[in-house]
Amino acid sequence: MEVTSKPSPPKKTNWAAVSGAAATVSALVAFLAYANPHSPPTPNPSAPPASSQESPTPAAPPSPVYTPPPLVYAPPPTTYSLADTASAMYYGAIAISRDGSSGASFNADSAAAAGRQALDNCRRSDCTLITQFVNSCGAAAYNPSTGRYRGGHGTTATEAETNAVANAGGGHWIREACTDR
Repeated sequence: MEVTSKPSPPKKTNWAAVSGAAATVSALVAFLAYANPHSPPTPNPSAPPASSQESPTPAAPPSPVYTPPPLVYAPPPTTYSLADTASAMYYGAIAISRDGSSGASFNADSAAAAGRQALDNCRRSDCTLITQFVNSCGAAAYNPSTGRYRGGHGTTATEAETNAVANAGGGHWIREACTDR
């Protein structure tokens, strides 16, 4: 027994829907040309050919130009003289090695000198500076759950210790140092 299928009848084209879709596309193209006046005009394939006698098109409105606000920097007010500042700056630093060995410095003449002294006082080849401070205190903390050391500073030793433990995400402080101010 042979089964034959009838060919399906040709589908009718809904010309109203095609015409509506074409109108929607034309409206969208016109809108995009208006929204971006700098883009070249898109030719309309259904429009009659342009004549050379066309009236000039009106100029597009100028696009807005962004002008950033001026950068304003006001340095903090100075309540001391530069002569007092040079003699009143005391630098400190703390260095830590991977095994927890530490070195500290305080009352150094510069940040670089404080860092060198802390590294020298650590006496391990893998020591790294973990915090530096000026006219204040510094501390180092260890978090055993992450295995990391972090530094912190503050106006008092307790504040520096709390800051270091917070920077480590918990744990306990292992070293602190303060300058004489």
